[in-house]
Amino acid sequence: MKKREIPLKNYMILIGIIIATILLCLYITQWYKKAEESNIEQGILAKELPQVTVEEFQNYVTENPNIILYISVSTDEKMKRFEKNIYDFIIEENIRNHFVYMDASKIDQKALIEILQNKSNTPKNNYTHIPNIYVFKDGKIEDILYTSSTALHSKEAIRFIKKQDVVK
Repeated sequence: MKKREIPLKNYMILIGIIIATILLCLYITQWYKKAEESNIEQGILAKELPQVTVEEFQNYVTENPNIILYISVSTDEKMKRFEKNIYDFIIEENIRNHFVYMDASKIDQKALIEILQNKSNTPKNNYTHIPNIYVFKDGKIEDILYTSSTALHSKEAIRFIKKQDVVK
């Protein structure tokens, strides 16, 4: 019996099909992840507070010099309970008009840091901590909740907000 020989061309076709299948699987995985990210619901403060972008922020602070700026990633699941507690406090104290929200996932970090440094009396502060709360008085940063990386605590944030003379 004669042994059949498989042509080299068939091996090349098989390798091509395997590589194409792997690339297609990687593409579908990335596409699925992007679709899931776009379906994640925004946090409660992102939905309920007025939002500004980095480009709008200069004008917003000029028109509203006394505000509390909350910067966070709107799709961060870990922030849901923290934001819910803060939102309940804001509604309970009727101070919603003192707050503005900035979504960190939609902004250029360098531009934000530059703007915050320009609005600060002490530009040496580290403005990279997100989420964070900044208090503006007369268009300048008066106080910052977190100046170093730390775990978020809604009770600490509520005490910080009460300290700012916006709660009656």
